[in-house]
Amino acid sequence: MKRKTALVTGSSEGLGRAILLRLAAEGANVVINYHRNETAAKEVKTAAEAEGVRAIVVQADDVQRARHPSTFPGGLACTALANR
Repeated sequence: MKRKTALVTGSSEGLGRAILLRLAAEGANVVINYHRNETAAKEVKTAAEAEGVRAIVVQADDVQRARHPSTFPGGLACTALANR
């Protein structure tokens, strides 16, 4: 997954968080999606960045919106979608 970008829905908590952090540990840049808990999402971002990858946080309850690359700052384009 090195240099790929993965979007994991619901990745601020639980299984989504675990999936996202595993992908980050494998070298994937990550898009952290959350619906309500911004604090948890920011904590996941910090943990992912500690793996040496790029991480951004996207608040969305609509996966179609979260999947669209124009919503990602910095021009990240999603390669993989997990936890859907």
